[in-house]
Amino acid sequence: MSSLQEATLVNAPLDRVWDTVLDFEGRPTHSPRVKEARLLDGPPLHEGSRIRLVVDRNAFTPVVQRLQPKERLTLLVTGPGFKATHEYTLHPQDNAVQVTIAAQYGGLAGGLFSRLMRGSFRRDLTEELAAIKQAAEA
Repeated sequence: MSSLQEATLVNAPLDRVWDTVLDFEGRPTHSPRVKEARLLDGPPLHEGSRIRLVVDRNAFTPVVQRLQPKERLTLLVTGPGFKATHEYTLHPQDNAVQVTIAAQYGGLAGGLFSRLMRGSFRRDLTEELAAIKQAAEA
């Protein structure tokens, strides 16, 4: 298993930051690489919800594994030889919120790709955090 973690400080109230993290359907507006984002089971997002994401030319269907309001969201993507977990955590700090994304990649393909493409995966996390920050601070 390989893991990465990135964080950013968002200058916005906790409620707005949490709503932005959960707003997957708004991601194409703030992140040019996200071509499509749909809640397959409709709103509101809940444990077991599926999200259809198309990033560049890659399609994924993460499933919400854990949802602790205003604190933590864990998504799981699986496929042949691949398992990826992205966990978003929010930590209020004065008038801002630190948002952290911790990613773990496992399985034969997941472990191999995460080592070979570590820089690309890290850039993906950084870009996602920048999109969340931009949307929440707007």
